[in-house]
Amino acid sequence: MKHFFKYLFSSGSDRQKDVNHVDSFHEQQAQEEDVQFIDHGVQTISLERIIGSVGKYADFDSQFRPKKHLSTQRFTDIKQAMRQGRAIPPVRLYQIREQYYVLDGNHRVAAAKELGWTEIKAKVVELLSARNTMENLLYLEKKTFLEKPACPGISISPRWENTNTWSSRFRRIRST
Repeated sequence: MKHFFKYLFSSGSDRQKDVNHVDSFHEQQAQEEDVQFIDHGVQTISLERIIGSVGKYADFDSQFRPKKHLSTQRFTDIKQAMRQGRAIPPVRLYQIREQYYVLDGNHRVAAAKELGWTEIKAKVVELLSARNTMENLLYLEKKTFLEKPACPGISISPRWENTNTWSSRFRRIRST
């Protein structure tokens, strides 16, 4: 759907570009200008929030499936290991606001999505933009609110991560 709206609202010359791949981290990073890097360590991340790749964005389609020219054996081996429950290392992700880009582990992300997983373990480094845009200011306010509730005795339900809209997340606030 995201790519449909990009296409719909893009100029004619932009429509000629290949949009049948995941988003490019470098394109997004260039828009952020000056950034601060924050290491969040290993976390469990929703696969639907992983939208792009740092270096291999052209190797995967918009649904994060490997394109035909990639080695199918490696992908098959990774899927088999995941199906068997073998330990796999966490993927490495860059986070820009609420979206994630794969630095290392593109095949693991693609395999997890194909296997129907909803989450994956990842080592996350957030890029916090210094740009003073409304989007960045709102993100910082929301992040501060979620990390340090302003009202004593109020906590956020852990289920807020599973919702799709910010307004529905506020409904999950409950007294402790």
